[in-house]
Amino acid sequence: MVAHNRDHGALQNWDGKNGNWENAIINKNAPVKNYNFSASGGDKKSSFYASVGYNKTEATVIGSSFKRITAELNYNRDLTKTIKFSTTNNVSNSFQNSFLEQSAYYANPFLAKYFFSPWDHPYNKDGTINISPDLAGFNPLYIVKHNISTNDLTRAISNSFVQWEIIKDLKFKSLISFDYNLASYKEYDNRHYGDGADVNGDAEASTDLNLTMVAQNSLDYTIRYKDNTLDLKVLMEYQKNKDHYLYGYGEQFAADGLTNIANAGANWSATSSYNDWSNLSYLAMANYNYLGKYIADFTFRREGSSRFAPDNRYGNFWAVGAAWNISRESFLSEVKFINMLRLRGSYGLSGSSSIAINSYQALLAYNANYASKSAIYPSQFGSSNLTWEKNKNYDMGIEFILWKNKINGSFSYFHRETYDLLQNVPLSRTTGFSSQTKNSGKVIDRKSVV
Repeated sequence: MVAHNRDHGALQNWDGKNGNWENAIINKNAPVKNYNFSASGGDKKSSFYASVGYNKTEATVIGSSFKRITAELNYNRDLTKTIKFSTTNNVSNSFQNSFLEQSAYYANPFLAKYFFSPWDHPYNKDGTINISPDLAGFNPLYIVKHNISTNDLTRAISNSFVQWEIIKDLKFKSLISFDYNLASYKEYDNRHYGDGADVNGDAEASTDLNLTMVAQNSLDYTIRYKDNTLDLKVLMEYQKNKDHYLYGYGEQFAADGLTNIANAGANWSATSSYNDWSNLSYLAMANYNYLGKYIADFTFRREGSSRFAPDNRYGNFWAVGAAWNISRESFLSEVKFINMLRLRGSYGLSGSSSIAINSYQALLAYNANYASKSAIYPSQFGSSNLTWEKNKNYDMGIEFILWKNKINGSFSYFHRETYDLLQNVPLSRTTGFSSQTKNSGKVIDRKSVV
């Protein structure tokens, strides 16, 4: 038996002639509330900042709301005259009823005024919600009261480092950072009306836990001689990502008020997965500056990615660049209408590892069912020769500012050649696969920009 919820204030939306769907789905009182508290302090050797914030936002249509709480704690301290410590930490939790007014889902309440005929009424004469099968779709007034669709996201970010000035102008820095994300999703379709009615109610839920860690060590050295400055840096960085995913589904609920998969009576299904990847890179960089007139830099990076086979994991990338600030030359000192005139150019090689995890491996899958027994089958062709996609770039240009910034602009030209493209190449169906990820092809892009 269908439960009809009576809304004693609904009769004002029923005039006997036209159904006022727009008025029925609007949240007439949609406040936004923000509360923030913070404290800061310190002494000659240390400082801190702490804050807590809360936000509650109601949407302009029924069924949607958003809550968020945030906290931040930052602390800096000079441990000695040459050693400094700093940590920055942020944590937040967001909870959202996800019948979004901006989504394109058919159940979006905002779309009711477009989908439903004005001759159909949101409510019946007795104040109950109209769930007649003659409606063009499911009445969102009933759906938002009896269904569940929520997103719960918790995120924590931490960055901490220790810096040691070994000698004057020579600094060592060790940094570690974490980015933790926990996303939970829950949906329940009631067993009386809507998408869940045919299966006596259904529910699904998922949890996705993602953690990224970065560890970095670097040495910085600055050499100064008269009007010349040379900045040198060497750096090692390790990055690791782990992702855990869990999903479940169930149907057939024996009573109202039961919304969790554990209470479902039939058609259960579940899946889980784990993925991880890592990068290791080494960087050397030099930057030269003479009175801000002449600037040159050089960068070399050797990077390895677990997305490639061990023998092809590392790539070497580099870049050189130079700039001439012509406006700082003495022969232009008397030209007052030129505020800035700069000529620049660069040339280098970069790389990309934008492919799915384990693309280089020939894989087997173990999720098949054959005669009620588990079965194994080939799921990926693999390509052990996969390596980095490469981009060879060079550009040159001129920038200017004239008449105290009344006129400014630039002219530039760049040339980009991308080769060893990472892409899915079609295979003969006789192999049992439709495609294989390979390094194949080249793209050249040239452009002048004004």
